Amino acid sequence: MVNERYSKAMAETLHYLKGINENDIKKIPNKFMQFLKENALQNYECDFDYNKPLKELKLLEETRGLISMICLNYWCETEEEKDEFIKHLNENEKRYQEKLRKKYEVYEIFKKKEIVEKINKNILLIESEKLNILKKILKFVLNLFHTNNKKLERDRMRRKNTFELIINYELIDEFCKLNNMLVVTDKMLQENNMFKNIVYATNNNFVGRSVYPKDMPIIMNQNIWEKLIKINNELKEKNFCIKIYDAYRPIGIQKLFWEFFYEENGYYDEHLVANPNKYGTHNITINAVDICLCNLDGINVELPCEFDDFTGKANIFYNECSNEAKNNRDLLINIAQKHGLIVNQDEWWHFYDEELKDYGMGFNFLESDFIPQKDTDVFVLVVK
Repeated sequence: MVNERYSKAMAETLHYLKGINENDIKKIPNKFMQFLKENALQNYECDFDYNKPLKELKLLEETRGLISMICLNYWCETEEEKDEFIKHLNENEKRYQEKLRKKYEVYEIFKKKEIVEKINKNILLIESEKLNILKKILKFVLNLFHTNNKKLERDRMRRKNTFELIINYELIDEFCKLNNMLVVTDKMLQENNMFKNIVYATNNNFVGRSVYPKDMPIIMNQNIWEKLIKINNELKEKNFCIKIYDAYRPIGIQKLFWEFFYEENGYYDEHLVANPNKYGTHNITINAVDICLCNLDGINVELPCEFDDFTGKANIFYNECSNEAKNNRDLLINIAQKHGLIVNQDEWWHFYDEELKDYGMGFNFLESDFIPQKDTDVFVLVVK
Protein backbone atom coordinates (compact mmCIF):
# COMPACT_ATOMS: atom_id res chain seq x y z
CA MET A 1 0.00 0.00 0.00
CA VAL A 2 1.46 3.37 -1.05
CA ASN A 3 1.25 6.08 1.58
CA GLU A 4 -0.34 9.41 0.66
CA ARG A 5 2.91 11.34 0.29
CA TYR A 6 4.30 8.90 -2.27
CA SER A 7 0.94 8.82 -4.06
CA LYS A 8 1.12 12.59 -4.36
CA ALA A 9 4.68 12.34 -5.67
CA MET A 10 3.56 9.92 -8.37
CA ALA A 11 0.70 12.25 -9.32
CA GLU A 12 3.14 15.17 -9.55
CA THR A 13 5.53 13.07 -11.64
CA LEU A 14 2.78 12.17 -14.12
CA HIS A 15 1.75 15.83 -14.30
CA TYR A 16 5.36 16.84 -14.93
CA LEU A 17 5.68 14.25 -17.70
CA LYS A 18 2.79 15.88 -19.57
CA GLY A 19 5.18 18.69 -20.40
CA ILE A 20 7.84 16.35 -21.79
CA ASN A 21 8.10 15.63 -25.51
CA GLU A 22 6.61 12.42 -26.82
CA ASN A 23 9.93 10.86 -27.88
CA ASP A 24 11.26 11.04 -24.32
CA ILE A 25 8.02 9.64 -22.90
CA LYS A 26 8.37 6.61 -25.21
CA LYS A 27 11.73 5.81 -23.60
CA ILE A 28 10.01 5.08 -20.27
CA PRO A 29 8.83 1.42 -20.03
CA ASN A 30 5.06 1.02 -20.23
CA LYS A 31 4.97 -1.09 -17.09
CA PHE A 32 6.65 1.70 -15.11
CA MET A 33 4.19 4.30 -16.45
CA GLN A 34 1.35 1.96 -15.55
CA PHE A 35 2.79 1.59 -12.06
CA LEU A 36 2.76 5.37 -11.61
CA LYS A 37 -0.82 5.66 -12.86
CA GLU A 38 -2.10 2.87 -10.62
CA ASN A 39 -0.52 4.35 -7.49
CA ALA A 40 -0.91 8.11 -8.10
CA LEU A 41 -3.35 9.93 -5.83
CA GLN A 42 -6.54 10.47 -7.79
CA ASN A 43 -7.87 14.02 -8.19
CA TYR A 44 -4.67 15.48 -6.72
CA GLU A 45 -4.32 19.04 -8.00
CA CYS A 46 -0.94 19.77 -9.56
CA ASP A 47 -0.37 23.28 -10.79
CA PHE A 48 3.02 24.44 -11.96
CA ASP A 49 4.50 26.39 -14.85
CA TYR A 50 6.09 24.15 -17.49
CA ASN A 51 8.17 27.10 -18.66
CA LYS A 52 10.12 27.17 -15.40
CA PRO A 53 13.21 24.96 -14.86
CA LEU A 54 12.72 21.92 -12.68
CA LYS A 55 14.67 23.36 -9.74
CA GLU A 56 12.23 26.29 -9.51
CA LEU A 57 9.10 24.15 -9.42
CA LYS A 58 7.39 23.62 -6.10
CA LEU A 59 7.55 19.82 -5.88
CA LEU A 60 7.77 17.21 -3.18
CA GLU A 61 11.28 15.89 -2.60
CA GLU A 62 9.94 12.44 -3.43
CA THR A 63 8.81 13.79 -6.80
CA ARG A 64 12.29 15.13 -7.50
CA GLY A 65 13.66 11.72 -6.61
CA LEU A 66 11.33 9.96 -9.04
CA ILE A 67 12.16 12.39 -11.83
CA SER A 68 15.87 11.95 -11.14
CA MET A 69 15.49 8.19 -11.37
CA ILE A 70 13.68 8.50 -14.71
CA CYS A 71 16.36 10.84 -16.01
CA LEU A 72 19.20 8.51 -15.01
CA ASN A 73 17.70 5.26 -16.22
CA TYR A 74 15.74 6.32 -19.31
CA TRP A 75 16.86 9.73 -20.56
CA CYS A 76 20.64 9.59 -20.13
CA GLU A 77 21.44 7.91 -23.43
CA THR A 78 25.23 7.67 -23.31
CA GLU A 79 27.65 6.47 -20.67
CA GLU A 80 29.09 9.98 -20.57
CA GLU A 81 25.69 11.47 -19.72
CA LYS A 82 25.10 8.85 -17.03
CA ASP A 83 28.58 9.41 -15.61
CA GLU A 84 27.97 13.14 -15.39
CA PHE A 85 24.58 12.64 -13.73
CA ILE A 86 25.95 10.09 -11.25
CA LYS A 87 28.94 12.30 -10.57
CA HIS A 88 26.56 15.07 -9.53
CA LEU A 89 24.68 12.69 -7.23
CA ASN A 90 27.93 11.35 -5.78
CA GLU A 91 29.15 14.86 -5.01
CA ASN A 92 25.96 15.47 -3.03
CA GLU A 93 26.37 12.14 -1.26
CA LYS A 94 30.02 12.83 -0.40
CA ARG A 95 29.08 16.17 1.14
CA TYR A 96 26.42 14.41 3.20
CA GLN A 97 28.81 11.66 4.34
CA GLU A 98 31.44 14.25 5.26
CA LYS A 99 28.92 15.97 7.51
CA LEU A 100 28.22 12.64 9.22
CA ARG A 101 31.93 11.92 9.57
CA LYS A 102 32.58 15.29 11.20
CA LYS A 103 29.54 14.99 13.44
CA TYR A 104 30.36 11.58 14.84
CA GLU A 105 34.14 11.37 14.25
CA VAL A 106 33.73 7.68 13.33
CA TYR A 107 37.32 6.67 12.82
CA GLU A 108 38.53 8.35 15.99
CA ILE A 109 35.69 7.00 18.09
CA PHE A 110 36.42 3.41 17.17
CA LYS A 111 39.91 3.78 18.61
CA LYS A 112 38.37 4.19 22.06
CA LYS A 113 37.07 0.80 23.14
CA GLU A 114 35.25 2.12 26.19
CA ILE A 115 32.60 3.86 24.06
CA VAL A 116 31.96 1.27 21.37
CA GLU A 117 28.63 0.51 23.03
CA LYS A 118 27.71 4.17 22.73
CA ILE A 119 28.32 3.90 19.00
CA ASN A 120 25.98 0.90 18.85
CA LYS A 121 23.17 3.00 20.27
CA ASN A 122 23.79 6.24 18.42
CA ILE A 123 25.72 6.39 15.16
CA LEU A 124 23.87 3.50 13.51
CA LEU A 125 20.43 4.77 14.60
CA ILE A 126 20.51 7.93 12.48
CA GLU A 127 16.98 8.58 11.22
CA SER A 128 16.39 7.30 7.68
CA GLU A 129 14.95 10.71 6.76
CA LYS A 130 18.52 12.00 6.66
CA LEU A 131 19.51 9.62 3.86
CA ASN A 132 19.92 10.78 0.30
CA ILE A 133 16.40 11.27 -1.07
CA LEU A 134 17.11 9.55 -4.38
CA LYS A 135 18.23 6.38 -2.62
CA LYS A 136 15.04 6.39 -0.56
CA ILE A 137 12.94 6.70 -3.70
CA LEU A 138 14.83 3.94 -5.48
CA LYS A 139 14.35 1.57 -2.56
CA PHE A 140 10.69 2.45 -2.24
CA VAL A 141 9.90 2.03 -5.92
CA LEU A 142 11.79 -1.26 -6.11
CA ASN A 143 9.86 -2.63 -3.17
CA LEU A 144 6.48 -1.73 -4.71
CA PHE A 145 7.07 -2.00 -8.43
CA HIS A 146 8.83 -5.34 -8.67
CA THR A 147 7.49 -7.57 -5.91
CA ASN A 148 4.66 -8.99 -8.01
CA ASN A 149 6.82 -9.56 -11.10
CA LYS A 150 9.90 -11.06 -9.46
CA LYS A 151 9.01 -14.75 -9.61
CA LEU A 152 7.67 -14.48 -13.17
CA GLU A 153 10.81 -12.70 -14.37
CA ARG A 154 13.13 -15.20 -12.68
CA ASP A 155 11.27 -18.09 -14.30
CA ARG A 156 11.57 -16.36 -17.68
CA MET A 157 15.32 -15.91 -17.15
CA ARG A 158 15.71 -19.61 -16.36
CA ARG A 159 13.90 -20.55 -19.55
CA LYS A 160 15.69 -18.03 -21.76
CA ASN A 161 19.33 -19.03 -21.29
CA THR A 162 21.55 -21.56 -19.65
CA PHE A 163 25.05 -20.57 -18.66
CA GLU A 164 28.08 -22.04 -16.99
CA LEU A 165 31.12 -20.47 -15.36
CA ILE A 166 34.22 -22.35 -16.52
CA ILE A 167 37.24 -21.99 -14.21
CA ASN A 168 40.79 -22.67 -15.32
CA TYR A 169 42.10 -23.99 -12.01
CA GLU A 170 45.64 -24.25 -13.33
CA LEU A 171 45.82 -20.46 -13.56
CA ILE A 172 44.31 -19.58 -10.18
CA ASP A 173 47.65 -19.52 -8.33
CA GLU A 174 49.13 -17.18 -10.93
CA PHE A 175 45.99 -15.02 -10.82
CA CYS A 176 46.24 -14.71 -7.04
CA LYS A 177 49.96 -13.92 -7.14
CA LEU A 178 49.49 -11.19 -9.74
CA ASN A 179 46.67 -9.55 -7.80
CA ASN A 180 47.78 -9.96 -4.15
CA MET A 181 45.02 -12.48 -3.51
CA LEU A 182 44.69 -15.93 -2.01
CA VAL A 183 42.30 -18.85 -2.04
CA VAL A 184 40.57 -19.33 1.31
CA THR A 185 40.37 -23.10 1.72
CA ASP A 186 37.99 -25.11 3.88
CA LYS A 187 40.95 -25.88 6.15
CA MET A 188 41.65 -22.17 6.65
CA LEU A 189 38.00 -21.60 7.52
CA GLN A 190 38.00 -24.45 10.04
CA GLU A 191 41.22 -23.27 11.67
CA ASN A 192 39.64 -19.86 12.25
CA ASN A 193 36.17 -21.17 13.12
CA MET A 194 34.57 -19.44 10.13
CA PHE A 195 31.86 -20.80 7.84
CA LYS A 196 30.82 -20.38 4.23
CA ASN A 197 27.63 -20.40 2.22
CA ILE A 198 28.51 -19.50 -1.35
CA VAL A 199 25.07 -18.20 -2.17
CA TYR A 200 25.65 -17.80 -5.90
CA ALA A 201 26.44 -21.50 -6.13
CA THR A 202 22.83 -22.12 -5.00
CA ASN A 203 19.39 -21.03 -6.19
CA ASN A 204 18.92 -18.82 -3.13
CA ASN A 205 19.94 -15.47 -4.64
CA PHE A 206 18.35 -12.61 -6.58
CA VAL A 207 18.97 -14.35 -9.93
CA GLY A 208 17.03 -17.36 -8.65
CA ARG A 209 19.55 -19.92 -9.88
CA SER A 210 23.17 -20.94 -9.37
CA VAL A 211 25.74 -18.91 -11.33
CA TYR A 212 28.85 -20.32 -9.66
CA PRO A 213 29.97 -23.96 -9.86
CA LYS A 214 29.51 -25.95 -6.65
CA ASP A 215 33.26 -25.95 -6.04
CA MET A 216 33.64 -22.19 -6.55
CA PRO A 217 36.80 -21.14 -4.65
CA ILE A 218 36.70 -18.24 -2.19
CA ILE A 219 39.24 -15.80 -3.60
CA MET A 220 40.05 -12.56 -1.82
CA ASN A 221 42.66 -9.90 -1.22
CA GLN A 222 45.22 -11.04 1.37
CA ASN A 223 44.75 -7.94 3.52
CA ILE A 224 40.97 -8.47 3.52
CA TRP A 225 41.49 -12.03 4.77
CA GLU A 226 43.77 -10.84 7.57
CA LYS A 227 41.16 -8.30 8.63
CA LEU A 228 38.43 -10.94 8.59
CA ILE A 229 40.51 -13.05 10.98
CA LYS A 230 40.78 -10.12 13.41
CA ILE A 231 37.07 -9.41 13.13
CA ASN A 232 36.22 -13.06 13.69
CA ASN A 233 38.51 -13.36 16.71
CA GLU A 234 36.71 -10.49 18.42
CA LEU A 235 33.32 -11.90 17.48
CA LYS A 236 34.26 -15.28 18.97
CA GLU A 237 34.76 -13.58 22.32
CA LYS A 238 31.04 -12.77 22.14
CA ASN A 239 30.11 -16.30 20.95
CA PHE A 240 29.62 -15.28 17.33
CA CYS A 241 31.58 -15.81 14.13
CA ILE A 242 31.62 -14.98 10.42
CA LYS A 243 29.99 -16.77 7.52
CA ILE A 244 31.23 -15.82 4.05
CA TYR A 245 28.69 -15.45 1.23
CA ASP A 246 30.84 -14.03 -1.57
CA ALA A 247 34.27 -12.51 -2.10
CA TYR A 248 36.06 -11.83 -5.40
CA ARG A 249 33.48 -11.96 -8.18
CA PRO A 250 34.55 -12.61 -11.80
CA ILE A 251 33.71 -9.73 -14.12
CA GLY A 252 31.72 -12.08 -16.38
CA ILE A 253 29.35 -12.83 -13.50
CA GLN A 254 29.03 -9.11 -12.74
CA LYS A 255 27.97 -8.53 -16.35
CA LEU A 256 25.38 -11.29 -15.97
CA PHE A 257 24.00 -9.64 -12.79
CA TRP A 258 23.94 -6.23 -14.47
CA GLU A 259 21.90 -7.46 -17.44
CA PHE A 260 19.65 -9.67 -15.33
CA PHE A 261 18.70 -6.73 -13.14
CA TYR A 262 17.82 -4.71 -16.25
CA GLU A 263 15.73 -7.53 -17.73
CA GLU A 264 13.84 -7.93 -14.47
CA ASN A 265 13.33 -4.26 -13.64
CA GLY A 266 13.51 -2.36 -16.91
CA TYR A 267 16.45 -0.15 -15.91
CA TYR A 268 19.99 -0.25 -14.54
CA ASP A 269 20.75 0.80 -10.96
CA GLU A 270 24.36 1.23 -9.84
CA HIS A 271 23.26 1.57 -6.21
CA LEU A 272 22.05 -2.02 -6.21
CA VAL A 273 24.18 -3.79 -8.83
CA ALA A 274 27.64 -2.47 -9.73
CA ASN A 275 28.19 -1.47 -13.36
CA PRO A 276 30.63 -4.03 -14.83
CA ASN A 277 31.81 -1.48 -17.38
CA LYS A 278 33.33 0.43 -14.46
CA TYR A 279 34.01 -2.58 -12.24
CA GLY A 280 32.60 -2.74 -8.72
CA THR A 281 34.15 -3.40 -5.32
CA HIS A 282 33.66 -7.16 -5.72
CA ASN A 283 35.57 -7.15 -9.03
CA ILE A 284 38.79 -5.36 -8.10
CA THR A 285 42.05 -6.43 -6.45
CA ILE A 286 40.99 -4.96 -3.09
CA ASN A 287 37.75 -6.87 -3.31
CA ALA A 288 34.65 -6.46 -1.20
CA VAL A 289 33.28 -9.36 0.83
CA ASP A 290 29.72 -10.36 1.67
CA ILE A 291 29.51 -11.77 5.18
CA CYS A 292 26.90 -12.75 7.74
CA LEU A 293 26.88 -13.15 11.51
CA CYS A 294 26.30 -16.65 12.86
CA ASN A 295 26.75 -18.54 16.11
CA LEU A 296 29.74 -20.77 16.82
CA ASP A 297 27.93 -23.70 15.20
CA GLY A 298 27.50 -21.82 11.93
CA ILE A 299 23.77 -21.12 12.34
CA ASN A 300 22.73 -17.64 11.20
CA VAL A 301 21.52 -15.31 13.92
CA GLU A 302 18.48 -13.08 13.49
CA LEU A 303 19.11 -10.13 11.16
CA PRO A 304 16.83 -7.50 9.57
CA CYS A 305 16.57 -9.37 6.25
CA GLU A 306 18.05 -12.09 4.09
CA PHE A 307 21.07 -11.64 1.83
CA ASP A 308 20.34 -9.98 -1.54
CA ASP A 309 17.24 -8.23 -0.26
CA PHE A 310 16.73 -5.14 -2.45
CA THR A 311 14.23 -3.45 -0.13
CA GLY A 312 14.91 -0.86 2.57
CA LYS A 313 15.38 -3.67 5.10
CA ALA A 314 18.94 -4.11 3.83
CA ASN A 315 19.86 -0.52 4.70
CA ILE A 316 22.02 -0.16 7.81
CA PHE A 317 19.69 2.53 9.19
CA TYR A 318 16.58 0.37 8.94
CA ASN A 319 15.02 -0.02 12.38
CA GLU A 320 11.62 -1.58 11.65
CA CYS A 321 12.88 -4.92 12.94
CA SER A 322 13.37 -6.66 16.27
CA ASN A 323 15.96 -5.35 18.73
CA GLU A 324 17.85 -8.63 18.41
CA ALA A 325 18.11 -8.33 14.63
CA LYS A 326 19.19 -4.71 14.89
CA ASN A 327 21.78 -5.40 17.59
CA ASN A 328 23.26 -8.33 15.66
CA ARG A 329 23.59 -6.24 12.51
CA ASP A 330 25.15 -3.32 14.39
CA LEU A 331 27.58 -5.58 16.22
CA LEU A 332 28.89 -6.98 12.94
CA ILE A 333 29.18 -3.50 11.41
CA ASN A 334 30.94 -1.98 14.43
CA ILE A 335 33.55 -4.70 14.84
CA ALA A 336 34.21 -4.86 11.10
CA GLN A 337 34.72 -1.11 10.91
CA LYS A 338 36.99 -1.20 13.95
CA HIS A 339 39.33 -3.49 12.00
CA GLY A 340 39.21 -1.59 8.70
CA LEU A 341 36.22 -2.94 6.78
CA ILE A 342 33.48 -0.43 6.03
CA VAL A 343 29.89 -1.41 5.38
CA ASN A 344 27.93 -0.37 2.30
CA GLN A 345 25.04 1.53 3.87
CA ASP A 346 22.55 -0.01 1.40
CA GLU A 347 23.60 -3.61 2.19
CA TRP A 348 24.43 -4.59 5.76
CA TRP A 349 26.33 -7.70 4.50
CA HIS A 350 28.60 -5.89 2.00
CA PHE A 351 31.99 -4.72 3.33
CA TYR A 352 34.91 -3.04 1.57
CA ASP A 353 38.37 -2.01 2.70
CA GLU A 354 38.82 1.40 4.33
CA GLU A 355 41.39 2.16 1.62
CA LEU A 356 38.42 2.62 -0.72
CA LYS A 357 36.41 4.91 1.54
CA ASP A 358 37.01 7.99 -0.62
CA TYR A 359 35.59 6.35 -3.76
CA GLY A 360 31.93 7.13 -4.40
CA MET A 361 29.12 4.84 -5.51
CA GLY A 362 29.49 4.11 -9.21
CA PHE A 363 33.17 5.11 -9.27
CA ASN A 364 34.90 4.09 -12.50
CA PHE A 365 37.65 1.76 -11.28
CA LEU A 366 38.99 1.53 -14.82
CA GLU A 367 40.67 4.81 -13.94
CA SER A 368 42.39 3.20 -10.93
CA ASP A 369 45.18 0.68 -10.30
CA PHE A 370 42.73 -1.88 -8.90
CA ILE A 371 41.74 -3.77 -12.07
CA PRO A 372 42.83 -7.43 -11.67
CA GLN A 373 45.03 -9.08 -14.26
CA LYS A 374 43.97 -12.18 -16.22
CA ASP A 375 40.43 -12.40 -14.86
CA THR A 376 39.02 -13.48 -18.22
CA ASP A 377 41.76 -16.09 -18.63
CA VAL A 378 40.75 -17.80 -15.40
CA PHE A 379 36.97 -17.30 -15.45
CA VAL A 380 34.96 -17.83 -18.64
CA LEU A 381 31.17 -17.48 -18.64
CA VAL A 382 29.59 -19.66 -21.33
CA VAL A 383 26.02 -18.71 -22.28
CA LYS A 384 24.03 -21.23 -24.29
